[in-house]
Amino acid sequence: MLQYQNCSTIEVVKQVTGGTEELLSHYLPGIAFKRKGRRLWTCCPVHGEKTASLCLYTDGRLHCFGCGFHGDGLDLIAVVNGMTLGDTIKMVAGDYGLNDTDNRQRQRWREQAAERHRKAEQVNAFLRQSKDCYNRLCTLLRNTYKVSNSIKSESDFDRPDLAAAFDMRTIINWILDDLESDDVNHQYEALARARRYHLWEC
Repeated sequence: MLQYQNCSTIEVVKQVTGGTEELLSHYLPGIAFKRKGRRLWTCCPVHGEKTASLCLYTDGRLHCFGCGFHGDGLDLIAVVNGMTLGDTIKMVAGDYGLNDTDNRQRQRWREQAAERHRKAEQVNAFLRQSKDCYNRLCTLLRNTYKVSNSIKSESDFDRPDLAAAFDMRTIINWILDDLESDDVNHQYEALARARRYHLWEC
């Protein structure tokens, strides 16, 4: 592996090119990722297919459930173009003008990469919190139905726990609707609301 003074070529290339999706869109323009659940999927260019089986994970790794390919964006570019990983790194480094990069520029790139990593960690933490809150609320929601299903006679309607269960169900469904929204702002508001009603703590 070629080495810069303070940072290996492959590290600098990964820092400068940004995420895997951005890198692949430049070198493999036929790839178009679509979100399914919490991950991105596309048709694998290694073996050719009509049904997307190439998964992009949040850490930039790729895995094809059709042909078994596993690696990162640089690995995929190398395989598709029939190149060695070393030659692929040299090509990308040359395209991004990294072969004669000075230390100050590399430091700026490292700082930019660190900022991207920090933001990615924030997103991942938010996704974990959303999942945890969602699961917690689903459990509470099931409990409210257990209470309402325990009604045996008309006199049960005077039970305070029954009224509380109905009120709680309304609030929980309201929060769950926002957690399932595609609008991130609604999701943030849902987490805040769950904390405010003491239904979930991060």
